[in-house]
Amino acid sequence: MQRLQVGKARLEATAQQQAKTIEALQKDLQASASARNGLEDLITGFQTTRTAKEHQHQQRGSESKEVKKLAEMKCRSEALLDEMRGRNVALREERTRHGFLVL
Repeated sequence: MQRLQVGKARLEATAQQQAKTIEALQKDLQASASARNGLEDLITGFQTTRTAKEHQHQQRGSESKEVKKLAEMKCRSEALLDEMRGRNVALREERTRHGFLVL
């Protein structure tokens, strides 16, 4: 009978120890899940930021191309304006030689 009581006490002690181990493992599991959720949130935030930065970079590339186009158009317009001014001066000189009134 004493052996049964000793065996029972050992089993109860083992059961208590296992219950404590299970409780500790559950706490670790909850902490791990919480850390994982935090990391997933960080990853999502980084991906969102990266996507936004890529979008900004693409926009800047498009804007840069647009600025380059506009600069080229400006140069062509200025060249055309210079050509027109030259023609204008030539026409005035021609009119002056022929006696027309220049305004």
